[in-house]
Amino acid sequence: MENDVKTLADANELSLPALKELGFSVGVRNRLFKAFAVATEKQAIAEAKAKAAAEAKAAAQEKAKAEAEAAAEAAAEAKLLSEFPWLDASLRKCICKVQEPSSVVALLEENDVKTLADAKALSLGAMKEFGFSVGVRNRLLKAFFAADEVDEDSNLEICVGVICMVIGLGMRSDLNGKKARVIGLDAEKGLWHVTVDGEAEGSKLALRPKNLKPLASAV
Repeated sequence: MENDVKTLADANELSLPALKELGFSVGVRNRLFKAFAVATEKQAIAEAKAKAAAEAKAAAQEKAKAEAEAAAEAAAEAKLLSEFPWLDASLRKCICKVQEPSSVVALLEENDVKTLADAKALSLGAMKEFGFSVGVRNRLLKAFFAADEVDEDSNLEICVGVICMVIGLGMRSDLNGKKARVIGLDAEKGLWHVTVDGEAEGSKLALRPKNLKPLASAV
């Protein structure tokens, strides 16, 4: 009380004369200072461990957040192709470089965009409402106008189970005009997996959306 010691730091600052004035022997004084030093070391270790634990927790939270965001964007990118079949692989990649896929999906859904023609009709104002910068809006519209329409006459969309006609193939022109059934989607590459009439049983091909003209809906 006489030396107003309230913390371990205060105790470490006590002087030998101060202890001597209270009648402590040399041995007692030395043992007190040693005890203070040990306690200080333990406190420092505990604080370091607490800091390391807090940093590890923060890093784990940041990692989880980044992984969740990456997963969400990957899902949105896949959705761009599965729900908007007129977006061929090249256009989809262009869009994903220009803007986050999730925001593009939201833009297309909010404005009821179902065809490339609808996308070309989007106004800069509509994009501005979604927070897209002037540069992004211009690049998106440029990408839409540079794309080829997959099938302007058909109301059907490509999805698993749909019967399509193979069109526009160069290397495998012998397949053009044949019927194909869509059996899967490689969202990462932007390709539909199909089985084609006349091909070996169990074999499948991977074709771009523009090489498939929907003929009948999924059954």
